[in-house]
Order: sequence, then C-alpha cells, then structure tokens
Amino acid sequence: YKPPLRVGLLPIDRFANGYTYFITHLPEKRHVDTIAIHGTFQVHQGMVAKIHRFREARLFFDEDSYYSATRRYMTYEPSLPGWLERARNGSEPLPHNPREQVPLHFQAIHTQFGQLRDALAIATALGRTLIL
Repeated sequence: YKPPLRVGLLPIDRFANGYTYFITHLPEKRHVDTIAIHGTFQVHQGMVAKIHRFREARLFFDEDSYYSATRRYMTYEPSLPGWLERARNGSEPLPHNPREQVPLHFQAIHTQFGQLRDALAIATALGRTLIL
C-alpha cells in the first residue's frame, strides 16, 4: 500500500464490545468516555436484545418520546388476608392437615389476584405503568 498501511490496537475501554461495555462496565470503572461500542453476538437473542441493551443505556437513536421522563409509574403493596397475617405473626396457627390447607391457599391467591386486578385498573385509569 502507498502510503504504508499502519495497524494498531484500539484501547478496549474506548472502543468497547458489548461485553466490555454492558457487562463489565470497564469504561465506567476507568472513568473514560467510550468512543464506539460494538453490539456483539448474543446467543438466541439476536437484534432485539442488542437494541434493548442500547436503549436501556440510552445509546440507541430513538424518538424523544421513548426516553421521555414524563412516564408516570405506580406501585402497590399487596396485603395478606387477615387470617394469614395472624398466622404469620403467630397469633393464630394454620391447620396441619393438607386438605384444610389447600382451600386456604386458594383463598390467599384469590385475595392477592383481586388486589393485582384493582391495582392494574387504577394504573390504567390514571395512565400510569404498574411496577410490581
């Protein structure tokens, strides 16, 4: 080649692969700015996973609305049925017979699914994302 070809190694913390940037966080640990990141091969995940990683790091070119801070969230704390709360704190024992335990188990699940349904309905009505 004319002029002569020059070959060199690029510093991995400045020209990172996906593993170095997203998993080991080497540039962050060394307090350097990364110039380029190569989205490396991901077994069984493909392009969707690559895009997701870059989006989560806010490095993917996307509409401003995707990264908008105007998203609103809601959380809720499920509560136990009274009888299960009393059993938890030791004031009321649970039955030892499995035939008596199974209906109680389903009652507890039914109670918590009802609470989840209500939380989803409230979040939807308020235009919020429910965080579990």
